[in-house]
Amino acid sequence: MTMWLALLVAAIGSTEVAVMPLSATEGIEKKTADALTEAVVAELRSLPGVSVVSQADIQAMLALEKQRDLLGCSEIALGVDFLVLGSVSLLGESRMLHLKLVDIKRASVAAQSDRRLRGASVDDLLDALPTVVSEMAIKALPPFGWLGLDTVPPKLGLRIDDEPTVKAPVASHRVSAGVHIVTTDAPCFKPLRLELTVNQGQERQETVQPEPRLAKLEVQPKTPDGALVQAEARLDGELLGPAPGTFEASACGKRLEVLAADGSSYSATVALTEGRSTTVVALLLPSAAAVAAVEDSQRFWRRLAWIGVGALLVGGGVVLDVAPASADNQRLDVLDVAPVVLYVGGPVLGLLGALGVFE
Repeated sequence: MTMWLALLVAAIGSTEVAVMPLSATEGIEKKTADALTEAVVAELRSLPGVSVVSQADIQAMLALEKQRDLLGCSEIALGVDFLVLGSVSLLGESRMLHLKLVDIKRASVAAQSDRRLRGASVDDLLDALPTVVSEMAIKALPPFGWLGLDTVPPKLGLRIDDEPTVKAPVASHRVSAGVHIVTTDAPCFKPLRLELTVNQGQERQETVQPEPRLAKLEVQPKTPDGALVQAEARLDGELLGPAPGTFEASACGKRLEVLAADGSSYSATVALTEGRSTTVVALLLPSAAAVAAVEDSQRFWRRLAWIGVGALLVGGGVVLDVAPASADNQRLDVLDVAPVVLYVGGPVLGLLGALGVFE
């Protein structure tokens, strides 16, 4: 068993730390102590230059049946550099958390950290645990600090050393003490490389502002008959300025919008190239609201014209009805029927036209 424990930890490399289960006093459930133990393991594993082996890891590898079998092995046989011991207890109304870092080779306590939380819950213990672990670890484990990063503009891609790209902001990222390389990973901005030094225990916060890739964009707003007009130009929703004009714009810009005071507008996708000039003739077209207003006006006059036609037909019927030729005629003929047709047909035609039946 001793040989396999040594091989297990030696394979991990770096500074090795073994974490023993936190002991629990009366008033603290075992499952609570176990959960806090796993939280300690997780916090230690996030430290740079530290490899952690927990009791669960060792048990899984060696299929141990009882915890006392593992504790029966000498700590030195584990091959670790440090051993983490601790306890969680309830005293009065206070929850107590104690962690101790034992230097195996020197057989001495290298560091310890404690917290007393009056009237606290288990959640409060979990919230305090990262600070307690950091206070303990920073005194004896490989030196580390914290690096916080943000970008202008926000949410750009960043890489810290050889780690995968992350999107800003980066809050309190644990790093080993020393120099770290921060690079930008944003296609619309020129590459930026920074060397940032983080000292042991330091919380360094930096704002990264890479230079955007720029192109020139000339905008010429014109009416359908070719006349230049004043308008406002926007690229991807960002205001460029009054046009006609030439602007420095992001080479990644895609959507150009041009809006005149009368509501006419232009919208199109543009292809810009860094360091080059692109000219866009923006043919302004009436807005949908303006087109709708014209159509409503035309529809109104058309319907009014039909009403007028109906009124004229009724008037024609009156003229025929009172004409002397019609009055003197004793026989039923066209002159007698026509007024009736016009009296009925005129209002019907005007009503149908007003309702838009003929459109």
